[in-house]
Amino acid sequence: MARRAISFIGRVIRQAMREGIAKITQLLV
Repeated sequence: MARRAISFIGRVIRQAMREGIAKITQLLV
């Protein structure tokens, strides 16, 4: 269970980072 939670949290963080990077690039361009 703990492992599953950690993997889920990691996935959420990665998605949030990707979205944040996309927004930053849109603002820069």
